[in-house]
Amino acid sequence: MEVCRKCGAQNIDEARYCEVCGVDLAEVETQEALSGDSPAGGELGTAAQPSPGSLRDQIPFLTGAVEQAKARIDSWKQRSERSRQDKVRQEEAARQEQEQRATSARGSLSGLWSFLLGLVALAAFIYLLLRLPRGSFSPAVAWMLLEEIQQSLREQFGLEEEKAS
Repeated sequence: MEVCRKCGAQNIDEARYCEVCGVDLAEVETQEALSGDSPAGGELGTAAQPSPGSLRDQIPFLTGAVEQAKARIDSWKQRSERSRQDKVRQEEAARQEQEQRATSARGSLSGLWSFLLGLVALAAFIYLLLRLPRGSFSPAVAWMLLEEIQQSLREQFGLEEEKAS
């Protein structure tokens, strides 16, 4: 620590000017070396503490404030990122739930329509068997009529054909 020869304040070794009085430290040293004067403070022990109002007196406060600001900014960034990730997760869960509801509703509705289609086709087949004369109606013609009825009902209700595997 370098002590100012004019006011007695402590300065860092790399300082060119005094933090309190602003005197060029190198110039004061050369003048004292030439003249042989002693420091104005008279005692070097009193200059051990930074004088009030010097920038050096405020350094602990300033560094603490900077560190606190950095911590707050980092905390804010983390909360912001977590909030964004939570929002994305919630949107994803809501979308998946909506798709699942639509799929399950579509599946049960499709099953109901398939059942009703089969029931109508069976009723039409039985009706045709009872109404048509027995000698003029072959099983192949009945089967073709049943397929025609099923196809027309599928087209009317917009159902896809179920494939047997």
